[in-house]
Amino acid sequence: MFSNIPSALLYCSIPFIFCPALQNSIAVGGYSLSGYQSYTLSYLNPKGLGLSFRHHSLGDFAQLNTGLNTTLRLNESFTVSPGLALLHNQQYNLSNNRITLNVSGAYTQQKTQSILFISHNVLTNYTEFVAGHLYQIDPKLRVGATWSSFQNSLELNLHYLFKGQLLSYRQNRDYLQIAYALKKKHVWLKIAFNTGSLISPPLLVAQW
Repeated sequence: MFSNIPSALLYCSIPFIFCPALQNSIAVGGYSLSGYQSYTLSYLNPKGLGLSFRHHSLGDFAQLNTGLNTTLRLNESFTVSPGLALLHNQQYNLSNNRITLNVSGAYTQQKTQSILFISHNVLTNYTEFVAGHLYQIDPKLRVGATWSSFQNSLELNLHYLFKGQLLSYRQNRDYLQIAYALKKKHVWLKIAFNTGSLISPPLLVAQW
């Protein structure tokens, strides 16, 4: 087993339901700051359907993102998660919709894990991707890197696990993040401190 840590705590740049998982998981997050509100709710089933809802609002503008996927385990090492998402924007009486076709693939070995997430906008014919890799130095320490085509930048990652607690470090050219997650039974609570324009709301993840 590479890790029993929720993948959402290891791969922050990849949508929750497209992260590899060994257990059923629910994630809830959100914040309100200077009139801007953001809330997320996701359910991930490693053997079936996954659902996600994300809502943002500021003044007269509101955005709702709804996602659906399924996970297929091809063998002990390789999983594929195809799905789609509908993005709805509303401002005053004007609105528009966007549909994306998404797929992720994860290859997991005893000490390494690689993941590729691809998103294709059906209306604009635009494709973007995120590729990540983690290496387990020992049961407590994992290091890796993530490349995002949307940000066109490389992100370095470090995760240190101790006594049911996880310290994470992320850095690319635009921001630096230090995150702390605490585990109580089957629930993880994560908070993060950031530089730059990145905002990471508190995240609650439950596994069973």
